[in-house]
Amino acid sequence: MLSSSRAVAGPLENLVMPGPVIEGHAKIETECTECHSLFDKKTQNKLCRDCHKKVNKDIVDKKGFHGLKKDIARKKCKLCHTDHEGRSADIIHLDEDTFDHQFTDFPLKGAHTSVKCYDCHDSKKKYRESPVDCYFCHKNDDPHLERLGKKCQDCHKETAWSKAFFDHDKKTKFALEGKHREVKCNSCHPDERYKKTLKTCNGCHALNDVHRGDLGIKCEKCHTPKTWKKTSFDHAKDTKFPLKDSHAKLKCNDCHKGNPKKEKLKITCISCHKNDDEHKGGFGTKCESCHNSKVWKTVHFDHDKDTKFKLVGKHTKLQCQNCHKGLPEKEKNKTKCYDCHKADDVHKGQEGKKCDKCHDQQSWKKNVKFDHNKTLFPLMGLHVATTCEQCHLSAEFKNVGSKCVDCHIKDDMHKKRLGSDCGLCHKSEGWNLWQFDHSRQTKFLLRGYHKDLNCHLCHTQPVEKKIQVSKTCYGCHKADDVHKGQVGEKCDRCHNNIAWGKNIQFDHDLTNFPLIGIHAITTCDDCHSSMEFNAVKADCINCHLKDDFHKKRQGTRCETCHNPNHWNLWKFDHNTQSKFKLDGAHSGLECKACHTKEVEKKMELPKYCSECHQGDDTHRGRFGNQCERCHTTESFKEVNMQRRGLLQ
Repeated sequence: MLSSSRAVAGPLENLVMPGPVIEGHAKIETECTECHSLFDKKTQNKLCRDCHKKVNKDIVDKKGFHGLKKDIARKKCKLCHTDHEGRSADIIHLDEDTFDHQFTDFPLKGAHTSVKCYDCHDSKKKYRESPVDCYFCHKNDDPHLERLGKKCQDCHKETAWSKAFFDHDKKTKFALEGKHREVKCNSCHPDERYKKTLKTCNGCHALNDVHRGDLGIKCEKCHTPKTWKKTSFDHAKDTKFPLKDSHAKLKCNDCHKGNPKKEKLKITCISCHKNDDEHKGGFGTKCESCHNSKVWKTVHFDHDKDTKFKLVGKHTKLQCQNCHKGLPEKEKNKTKCYDCHKADDVHKGQEGKKCDKCHDQQSWKKNVKFDHNKTLFPLMGLHVATTCEQCHLSAEFKNVGSKCVDCHIKDDMHKKRLGSDCGLCHKSEGWNLWQFDHSRQTKFLLRGYHKDLNCHLCHTQPVEKKIQVSKTCYGCHKADDVHKGQVGEKCDRCHNNIAWGKNIQFDHDLTNFPLIGIHAITTCDDCHSSMEFNAVKADCINCHLKDDFHKKRQGTRCETCHNPNHWNLWKFDHNTQSKFKLDGAHSGLECKACHTKEVEKKMELPKYCSECHQGDDTHRGRFGNQCERCHTTESFKEVNMQRRGLLQ
């Protein structure tokens, strides 16, 4: 028999209930299963924690009072929080004088130990809702007016708010060194400006710059925080140009003739020695390739060692200008064959730019070598005996495709219905020698009737690349679906590929209407008059409308009284299963005496006596609609004088 999802306390539970619950649990007082499991006390803790989710999260995360208190997760909730002691009972038992704040996410330290609870905790909110950051409570104590942010703990401690500490080296990007350690805070941070404080030497010491900005603003290159007047500058360490040999004898103004800040000298030889270049730029700008700083006129250059291109074969007899026709600076990195021999490329770039894969420097046209097995198409089987010209009709080799179908399209009896990857079935040893295992090489095993089918029965459309054929029964058998899609596309839940219409298996218990009672021996046709199974609804009234002698006066939820074992075996206790107890004259009435109208879903009946007994009201409504103040259900005409006296 179907029942509602939440059990309501019956007479037995009401009798054993030790007393009213607290106000917070009042809404579920009659729903015992919210807090208790019948004959199973072990699950009571779980029910408590399921309802009090925040407390449960504290226990799991080991935070808050319930998470930090030792062994509290293994204790029973009712040991500390007993119920059924009345609406106004206190089951928390919080004693502010003895409460140990160490078992919270905010242990009290320093000056916080002498603070009263109400100083931090708002009486209108729960204790756990109080913020734990300093700024929430000490906002009015902030002399910085939020200029230093809200992380008060970076400088202050709980012991004394006025005693501040700050590690300038670790907590800022400006470590205090030398004379900076003796400077007071407001010397650099006037008006407590901290966020936009200058971090460069020039930002503070611009007035002390005797160079007037000519040497730039990076004072730290020469000066240190220890003493401003003593300078240090090492040209080798502090620049990218160490002074060696002839350069070591030069004075600063020999190279730095103007403002160093505006001048920005380059460190290449040609930037200073351009007028000394007798090659007029013909050999580029890297003078150091041949010259050195000791003696400018002494030249050294070994093409094999000083370049990435060794001269061998025909290249050894060439003059420099044969290759270096322009500026070497613009010709740098041109060490590949193709850079010079592009015009000699009969393949028109289709074989790439690595000419040395086939040609060498001894002779461009002789001793040509090529390993076809290193290409994307290694030669195997009958291809080994095939001449180059049979596939490569011209020197433009890449015009020939590397796929089987590029050459064998006329041999494709499948007309592309099995895709263009012929190698899945055919071998290079012979076109007619083929092998394909559908069960191993695909994700669709051929079983039953599928095993002997011709490939083209499923593969009906030409495809260019990957074969796209449905792997589901429904993809091919949609036209065979007598259910018209109402039971979904997973045909294999009931059918198999051995015999489509035979050996059908279906577990009705997996639906939203499991077969129990008399339904278990009912044939499918009794409920499903057609193959459109979803057209049948799972409500009793949809099949048993003719059996409803109540004429829908009791609603449409037949399972409230009846059960599937037998339609005539029914049970309904009006006193426990409804909010209207039948006593007195009501106890002998037939259902239809009160349930007179047809309803579709929920039964809506009168709530007051006068709504049914309006014709019996001799007072004509002058005493309201609460007849039970004077009358009883034993007899409407008899008046309870004791109650009447109370009214007077």
